[in-house]
Amino acid sequence: MLHGPELHYQQLFEVTIFCASVAVVGIILTAPVLTLLLADSSYMQVIYIVPLMAFGQLISLAANQFSICFSLVKKTVYILFSAMIAGTTGFVMNYLLMGTFGYEISGYSQVVSFSLMALFLFYFGKKVANLKIQLKN
Repeated sequence: MLHGPELHYQQLFEVTIFCASVAVVGIILTAPVLTLLLADSSYMQVIYIVPLMAFGQLISLAANQFSICFSLVKKTVYILFSAMIAGTTGFVMNYLLMGTFGYEISGYSQVVSFSLMALFLFYFGKKVANLKIQLKN
């Protein structure tokens, strides 16, 4: 059972992810309308990438929350490693698959790379930096 600072950090994590999820849903719902109002029709062909990009940013936000524990224990090299994993994964996926699948691969590569970053930070945060966040359904 969490108590004290760990409980407050858990509550902050849950509120942050909840608010960001609401914002993601809002972005996904308003993007087509805003695109029609503010851009020409050529942008509508890529509108389905918006949910992937928004979801990728939500995962990135969770990873950022996981990285705080590394800063507190002065083991920021793990943040560097996670960023290198995410950057390399995104670059390689885009380089190898952009020619075959086109620009839509950028949304998928963002989700995959940020997911790997979040998993790395969560796993090593528990092992190395005493991360106390509990993931709930």
